[in-house]
Amino acid sequence: MNKVIFTADDFGVIPSVNAGITDLVNRGLINSVEIFTNYHKSVENVHQLLNDTHGANFELGAHLTITSGRPISGASGLGAILDDGSFKPFNKTNSRATDEAIYSEIKAQIERIMDVPEFQDRITHITCHHDALWFFPEYTKQLARVSKEYNFPVRNPRSYPSKRDKLYYTVVLPLLKTFSFTREDVRLLKDSYKLRKDGRFPNQNLNFRAPDYMDSRHYGPIPGKVISAYDKADWILKKQKSLAKMLRKAGNSGGKNEDQLIEFMFHFRKGKLDGGFKTFKEEMDELDYAGINHKYFDSRTIEFESLRFYEEKVKELIGTRFELGSWTDSSVKTLKKKNVDWAENVVAGKAGRGKTARKTRPREA
Repeated sequence: MNKVIFTADDFGVIPSVNAGITDLVNRGLINSVEIFTNYHKSVENVHQLLNDTHGANFELGAHLTITSGRPISGASGLGAILDDGSFKPFNKTNSRATDEAIYSEIKAQIERIMDVPEFQDRITHITCHHDALWFFPEYTKQLARVSKEYNFPVRNPRSYPSKRDKLYYTVVLPLLKTFSFTREDVRLLKDSYKLRKDGRFPNQNLNFRAPDYMDSRHYGPIPGKVISAYDKADWILKKQKSLAKMLRKAGNSGGKNEDQLIEFMFHFRKGKLDGGFKTFKEEMDELDYAGINHKYFDSRTIEFESLRFYEEKVKELIGTRFELGSWTDSSVKTLKKKNVDWAENVVAGKAGRGKTARKTRPREA
């Protein structure tokens, strides 16, 4: 029987997000909570989560970030991805931080919660905000490096629906970056995704432990969508269809002799809708933590209301179509080596532009 992990991202910073996640953990609907650790109240908020969930059975993951808040390692090689001391937003980040600086920062973020004795038995894995550590191969190597050091599985970059994944990496991010950063980084982003889609990695094999895939189709609507209280019921019905597809695929994936581990990824917020976003912007301004889009808060609220509304149906399917899983059930995944001639040049900032750049597309050796 396939196993499913119900994951809630972005705990630790925003009170209304923390409240939504806590509520759903107490209802037995969430068994994995991803924690930002680079906020000054992160540890305090995790203590509160454990107190408020009264011994509920769930795992904690370090939600590594190089696109929100501020770094905590003090590593000097992060300067290229910082703006006035904070990480640049995901659509303006780049590949020019040093390898050791990325490694030191994400390791520091893990250790910030690993060093708290009360948390240690619950921390089982690592995930990444905006998938930013998968944008550029040199950063991905550091993600794999720390995952091996701690023997932690990571979120699988293979996700469903696949068309949304493709849209994010080959259309949305490159379009945003076109107006804010270099052509080389845009090309690197696109080509890295295409390699990974084919199960490849530039110039070396990359091994990591992970679930078999991640299903994100409950996500959305896209940031900036205005949702009124009048529209709330209609959106919950739309989410029902997304949730049904996720559950159906989870029940049918794999084969007779092949059980799979699948992650369902959610973003929650408990509170009122505010289509004008004024209240949400004020909330984020008070927190002084950049990198979380307040225009997405209505969508987070709908995701919360949807899962809570279909609580009994979800629980009914657990144990009949699938069962709750654990990150410790993850297996080793491999991205096979593909020799390419662009990776080192682009990371070093030496790639050419125009016709020269187009001639260095990935190719087999």
